[in-house]
Amino acid sequence: MAGERIKLTVKERDSRGSADARRLRKQGFIPGVLYGKGKSSYAIAVPERELRRVLSGAGGLHAILDVVLEGQSTTHASILKDYQQDPIRGHISHIDLHEVRLDQPIQASVTVQLIGEPAGVKEGGVLSQVQREINVEALPMEIPEHIDLDVSGMAIGDTLRLADLASIDGVSYLDDPEETVLASVGLPAREIEPEPEEPAEGEELPEGEVPLELLVVGLGNPGREYVGNRHNVGWMIVEELARRHGASWKSKFSGQLAEIRLDGHRVGLLKPETFMNESGRSVGAAARFFKLEPDAILVVHDEIDLEPGRLQARSGGGLAGHNGLRSIAAHLKTSDFLRLRVGVGRPGRGDPRRPADYVLSNFTAEEDADTLVARAADAVEKLDAEGLQRAQTEFN
Repeated sequence: MAGERIKLTVKERDSRGSADARRLRKQGFIPGVLYGKGKSSYAIAVPERELRRVLSGAGGLHAILDVVLEGQSTTHASILKDYQQDPIRGHISHIDLHEVRLDQPIQASVTVQLIGEPAGVKEGGVLSQVQREINVEALPMEIPEHIDLDVSGMAIGDTLRLADLASIDGVSYLDDPEETVLASVGLPAREIEPEPEEPAEGEELPEGEVPLELLVVGLGNPGREYVGNRHNVGWMIVEELARRHGASWKSKFSGQLAEIRLDGHRVGLLKPETFMNESGRSVGAAARFFKLEPDAILVVHDEIDLEPGRLQARSGGGLAGHNGLRSIAAHLKTSDFLRLRVGVGRPGRGDPRRPADYVLSNFTAEEDADTLVARAADAVEKLDAEGLQRAQTEFN
């Protein structure tokens, strides 16, 4: 279990913005925000060495941090809720800490570690870890650092699902136990390009055609029953961009593709139609054809860990239990693509729905989806025109 409390002293910073953040990083500090539970938030700065020390302890990313603001005596029991990494150097560039009550359960994403060598691998099979993280709920001190899954008994053709994972006292698994596949053992197979509609691998752009500078991927599920769902907000945002710029959609890359021009830049809009959990198949095919690096791919998606209406542009970072992001990271073989996280929040107090059911329900009138979608489309345009840091300053 994480079960470890570590004191972390931070200083409050007077201003926010990219210039202030760059200055702090040069001084050896990591900028961040401490979100209070039902209280106002604090803009903070953490010594990089101190942050490295607390996150490398036995509790890892799930340690309980007793955060003390410099010059104050109050202790804020908190968890590391999110972080951003520098896309080039790989070090942490920003953190979000959330204050928690130790007597109330929280939800977190926990890594599944595979233990042992499957019998099927010894016979020539290939072990695949299909899902590396699962969503759990437990008291803050009971969140596991990781969960072990013994795969030594797996033969060729075997599959282990969440239902096969041993239960842990005080910990609830939130994902679908039968639909969540954790590991499988299969025969080696050559990947076959699935769709004849897609261009042949290595096909070149027509001579004189401007290369695609940015691919904006809106995540969602196809089908009328999902229109208006919180989980489909990514689709809604790329559709708004296509509407603004008079673009039309065509079937491509296991999805719908449109192209627009932003300040002379050639920008692609992609709506994968593979269902959320297989989004990477569509994104990977488009990335290969357009020969795009990860920093030229912007994935727009719903985020339950951000309050409704909040936006957060970022580069890389964790996958936060989002199956669409997991699939894209697996197909691109990296998680260092750009993201625009669109806050939809979690079920409110007294709402019995699981998070998975909540995001598959429609926005309410009070949430004003139209305004949220328009503002998110503005953020995409700002990111393309002036870069990630400028978009972060204006919209995060």
